[in-house]
Amino acid sequence: MSGGAETRSNILPTVEPRGIGFFGPDYNFDEQLIRPAEVGIRRGDSLDSVFNAIKGVGYYMDTIAFGEASSGLTSGMPFKHYGTNYYLNTGSKCSNGADMWHYMELIPKGDSAGVLGTALSEMGYGQLRGLAPGAIEDIKGAVNLGPAAKALFGTGYPVCKLANLPVGDENKQIRNPKSGEPWVDNPNAVKDCVFQNGQWVNVGNYSGVNSTDPSFRVRACQTKWVLDKMVSKKEWDADKKIYNPDGTPMRQSTRESFADFEGIPNSWLLAALVGISIANLVAYKYRYP
Repeated sequence: MSGGAETRSNILPTVEPRGIGFFGPDYNFDEQLIRPAEVGIRRGDSLDSVFNAIKGVGYYMDTIAFGEASSGLTSGMPFKHYGTNYYLNTGSKCSNGADMWHYMELIPKGDSAGVLGTALSEMGYGQLRGLAPGAIEDIKGAVNLGPAAKALFGTGYPVCKLANLPVGDENKQIRNPKSGEPWVDNPNAVKDCVFQNGQWVNVGNYSGVNSTDPSFRVRACQTKWVLDKMVSKKEWDADKKIYNPDGTPMRQSTRESFADFEGIPNSWLLAALVGISIANLVAYKYRYP
């Protein structure tokens, strides 16, 4: 039942979320892990095979802890930070008419250990962006429901802003390589992007997996409407609904197109109207003498 100024019977999102579900995309860590043979581990009794086995142990220890080489032993080996980023459709509608999305960042950022992580990084061990710290970050994110809950519920009347952020894994992959299932909503809208001046900037059409770039500076990005702030129903209703649910601009109606004439002196418009009228009269006279 409603109470006070609140007249809605339900403050939950009015549209069922679409696309990637609440349990995330079809990303399997086991399928993504590099196999022992790929890092040079072979069964044998030579010194090389023993040394490669030791390097392999170091590689998997670094994969679990850092996601990158922590010493000269594993330097140059094929590391990557596991996980995938994507947008989740909240089921809410922005004040401009577009669907509202929430950005899910599941590639480890390296902030799970706090001061300890900073100290290790300063000692030259790299950031804690391996599988174990990534799991801790995911748990912390699941426990801290504030940002997600605010995006999903809030007052129910969101004003949105555009966000252009990396999606897929760190190697520009946006699909499960085995099943072909997309890890992102609407893969056709993905663009190549680079990080410049504190933001991700699109640089062209998506060109697939970037396995030849060891620094992974080029990423796959998508632009979506995300929560900026919550407002009252009156403010939400007053905002013009100029976007389709998929975030594309609506086509202007004939009536709205007249707004383009605002600011043009009335004398000009009157002269144009008179000129058109005279031209029509002349044409009519010569057609029907």
